Amino acid sequence: MSNKSTGCFKYGCIGCISVIALGFGLIFLLSAVQFASQTDPEPVQRAAEQALPEAPPLPPGDASADRPQTIEIDGGAALVGEPQTAGGTLVLDLAMGDFIVRPGPAGQPIRVDADFDASGFELKEDYSVGQDRRWQYEISFGGKGGFFGAIFGSGNNSHNQVEITIPRGHPIRIVGEIGMGETKMDLGGLWVQEVDLEFGPGDHFIEFREPVPFPMGKFAVEGSMGEMEIRGLGDASPSMVRVDHSMGELFVDLQGAWRQNAEAKVSFSMGGCRVWVPEEARVDLKGGKVAMGESVNRLPDYSELPDDAPRIDLKVNGSMGELRIEH
Repeated sequence: MSNKSTGCFKYGCIGCISVIALGFGLIFLLSAVQFASQTDPEPVQRAAEQALPEAPPLPPGDASADRPQTIEIDGGAALVGEPQTAGGTLVLDLAMGDFIVRPGPAGQPIRVDADFDASGFELKEDYSVGQDRRWQYEISFGGKGGFFGAIFGSGNNSHNQVEITIPRGHPIRIVGEIGMGETKMDLGGLWVQEVDLEFGPGDHFIEFREPVPFPMGKFAVEGSMGEMEIRGLGDASPSMVRVDHSMGELFVDLQGAWRQNAEAKVSFSMGGCRVWVPEEARVDLKGGKVAMGESVNRLPDYSELPDDAPRIDLKVNGSMGELRIEH
């Protein structure tokens, strides 16, 4: 009898504490929303430019027209004939807005154009150059006060936009995180050596509208929820491709002018996935199935391709949804 009373008392207290905590939570939430609604918006437009070290000269002719060989250095692929230069890294830490990344003219600085509500959001930049002459430029955008600041601040201005223009001719790595929002990124024509990005909920679009000067080393993106679309990866010709998406629609276009062998892995957890394979590069498909759902695999006839055509080892798998691999 005593043990039963103690148990009831214990779980009853836990229930009371939970109700009280929920009540305080609702009061805090309503107060925060009321505070955000009373904050006057401060629409601002900001433009910033960051000069970069002098770009190395490119070899004469169209570098993208050749198919350079690759060698292994420290476990990664390095291009024979690619100019050895320090280069730099663009670090992105963006959330709660529309984000545009596009190529710009050679010889210009990196330019950031932002239009946002300064009452709830802030834009930060940080530039540094190491002793090895490698530079790093970090661009951050998000709500003041972290996640809750972004959520509550977004009520003041439904449209935040940050546009980043990257000049051609500079070897660059693009890494970081893009949180909740929408992304439109065109990296065509840029000397991109590596892409390693994580995306939060939203719609994210990456494309290569034109070939890059030299084939990339790694292209890795990870999505969480929403729609992710990648176009023209063949024109970037990365030696390693990693695309992982959790929930939503995933589109991966591997078509384009491949110039080196590649290893590609595409995976998704829940939703639909469509992969377009090239006809000018020989694809060796491994997997191509979904654990729960329907899968369709239609590869081109590669019998007419020359023996030295680039080869892509492709592995595709999914947990739940529809998978289509075609050309």
